[in-house]
Amino acid sequence: MNKKEFLSRLRIALCSLPEEERENAVKYYQEYFDEAGPEREREIIEELGSPEAVAQGILQDYADNNPQWASIHYHTPSPAVEEAKKRKMPVWAIVLLCLLLSPLLLPLGLIVLTIILGAFGVVFGLFIGCIGLMAAFAVTALVVLAAGLLLAFAGLGSVLASPAAALLCMGVGLLLIGFSILGIVAAVWLIVTCIPTVVRWIGNLCRLPFRKGGAQS
Repeated sequence: MNKKEFLSRLRIALCSLPEEERENAVKYYQEYFDEAGPEREREIIEELGSPEAVAQGILQDYADNNPQWASIHYHTPSPAVEEAKKRKMPVWAIVLLCLLLSPLLLPLGLIVLTIILGAFGVVFGLFIGCIGLMAAFAVTALVVLAAGLLLAFAGLGSVLASPAAALLCMGVGLLLIGFSILGIVAAVWLIVTCIPTVVRWIGNLCRLPFRKGGAQS
């Protein structure tokens, strides 16, 4: 419905008013639309509601101020108002429509719910997998560190009995200790950097369905 249709239906709904009063009322809303501008036309129509409802308020005000006119005209609803009432879908029809559509809506709703839960399940599984992988990496680094320390101490203890073997053990032990320290630093960096990022990403994903206007364009 546009401005022209709104004013036309308003004029019809006010047909029981004296001509001058009717034209004044239509002129008022005409100027209201003009002041708002074409770009706000739809917004103004949504704000005012149906022309018949606007006309009902105008008729009520005029009837309150003109009891004599009201005793003759106001008790008789205008044809436009009656037509608007007929166009309204009764409650039983809405209930019947919902029942008829339920075989289609229920499976569709279940499919959508399954997809949403599946997506969240995949994201959660990836998150747990990342944590497990980081934990395994850290544990492996600690085990390598322990092995390097044992080899280094073993080589140190046998340096008098077999210097060559002792040097080899200490060298391998120190090499393992160096690799394990690098691994521990890398694991800590991954945990500190990646986990907050993943948590923030999951939080944003969970908020997507509830953002007002976030999906509007």
